[in-house]
Amino acid sequence: MSTAGPSLPPPGWHPDPSGRHELRYWDGSRWSEHVSDSGQVAVDDLSAPSPTTTSPEPTLVAPPPSVPATTAAGILDPAAGWGARAPVPGAPPTMMRSIGGLAASLTVVLWITVAVSVFAAIAYLNRISVINDLLDFRGGLGAYYDLVQRGEDADDLVSVASGLGTVCSLTILVLLIIWMWRVAKNALDAGRRDPRFAPGWTIGGWFIPLANLVIPGLILQDLWRGSDPSIERGDPMWRLRAKGSALVGWWWATWVLSLVATVRITGDGDDRDYFERLRVWDSLSAGGQLVRIAAAILLLLVVRRITRRQEALFTGRPVVA
Repeated sequence: MSTAGPSLPPPGWHPDPSGRHELRYWDGSRWSEHVSDSGQVAVDDLSAPSPTTTSPEPTLVAPPPSVPATTAAGILDPAAGWGARAPVPGAPPTMMRSIGGLAASLTVVLWITVAVSVFAAIAYLNRISVINDLLDFRGGLGAYYDLVQRGEDADDLVSVASGLGTVCSLTILVLLIIWMWRVAKNALDAGRRDPRFAPGWTIGGWFIPLANLVIPGLILQDLWRGSDPSIERGDPMWRLRAKGSALVGWWWATWVLSLVATVRITGDGDDRDYFERLRVWDSLSAGGQLVRIAAAILLLLVVRRITRRQEALFTGRPVVA
């Protein structure tokens, strides 16, 4: 009867016994050349001399300890056991910056925006009705004062709707910028190198006049491509192999159109020409609110799908429809 030797621990990331790096990948039988420092994965040639010492390199033959190691950066989960799924050799650690909470917050705010846009469309249509009655007015003085009061109430309703829409837009912008920045940084950690726009553009791209009608849409297309879980992490050809999204294109088109369609009339007046122009502009604004509803729903889908794709990229789980 033969006695089997002690079994080696399964693959995983552990403190580098050579001292060169924070972590080194144990492939189940030996220490590999895959190393990680501050979440960045690289390849370390074990035969190369250390740049910081002239003493002989340690031979990496001892297996890692029998419990998972962790670092201050939280690369490995200290609560995980050996039964947890080991990452693919050479792949970045499976930790990522949290984006699920931001996606959930954006979902809530976007649905609120849909409700506000419905309210705004009704407010514009209500003012159009008052303008029609005013232009066709043939009644007496008492009826005229009643109509004037209706007009003031209609103006107040439009002002409230406009204010609520502004608050929703600013909230969406702040949450979307933070979400895009985290997705962009996660993409870099996943080995999506040399993107067309660095993560800083997820912030600055929104504040450059005219360019902000193009750059954020291009960045979202790159984030969609970079989150493709079917493209191996670290693939230098990811931008060519990953496909863009028609969904992102439709959202960007509707968002830009909503900006163009939602117009504002300045000044005041009481002549017929003023009210006719106000009626036309209110009609365009009501239509713009309908386009804004479509843009909000499309953005909701874009955010949720990119979030799920990136989570699948890091965890290896299939994308949930």
